[in-house]
Amino acid sequence: MSTMTHADEVDPKNAEHAWQAAGEVHPQTSEDWSVYFRLLRFAAKLGHPEAQKNLALWYLEGMQDESGREMFPRAPQRAIPLLRAAVSHGNERAMHDLAYCYDTGCGVRRDPERAMSLYRKAARRGVTISALNLAIMYREQENARGEERWNRHAVAIGKEEGNLDGVLELAKMALRDGWSDKRAKPVMASLRKLARQESDQCAPEAMLLLSEAHSRGIGVRHSKAIARRWLLKAAEAGDEDAIEALRQASQK
Repeated sequence: MSTMTHADEVDPKNAEHAWQAAGEVHPQTSEDWSVYFRLLRFAAKLGHPEAQKNLALWYLEGMQDESGREMFPRAPQRAIPLLRAAVSHGNERAMHDLAYCYDTGCGVRRDPERAMSLYRKAARRGVTISALNLAIMYREQENARGEERWNRHAVAIGKEEGNLDGVLELAKMALRDGWSDKRAKPVMASLRKLARQESDQCAPEAMLLLSEAHSRGIGVRHSKAIARRWLLKAAEAGDEDAIEALRQASQK
């Protein structure tokens, strides 16, 4: 069955049917993409929250083919009502995306307070990146307590989905603010586990942070030798900051 026939057979009153039909389209040609976007718009118009959220993302980013021809128009302002509709249905990813729009002023007037409120709601529903972004906003406000709280929240919910960015952010806080050994020790223990997972993309940065921690004795044993070993491992793993640090050290 062709995608065009499939699109024409969608129940005009069934949002789920339209959403499923869109998911069955695997666009390769411009005609396929046209069908996909038609179904996506249809499902969104019928009130399907996932379709509303996905269509909003297309409006936020737009799409061009390899020749640079516009396949889907970038129109951030059109994304906002779609995200609001998806949020009204409780879609947590839409909460995050709408928060980001208010945070950055994309398609809507910048509103930090509203952004924080939406990030908070999404984070409480398990969206790790929302917790991390909320922590960043607290840091920009010089609110260390709020920053730490939401970085810890990111660590807690990130474990389930394998997102370990919260561990990195907590370690950065510990080093930046000079946490006590008792307070920093569990954070550095988690950082060490991450650094030893060499296949993880976060591992090189974790190695670099461990190097600094050992160099300063924050949450770990104060040891210049161990610090250098972690710095070398970070450089071997491709961390550019570690490579630059070694280059500068060799010139002294």
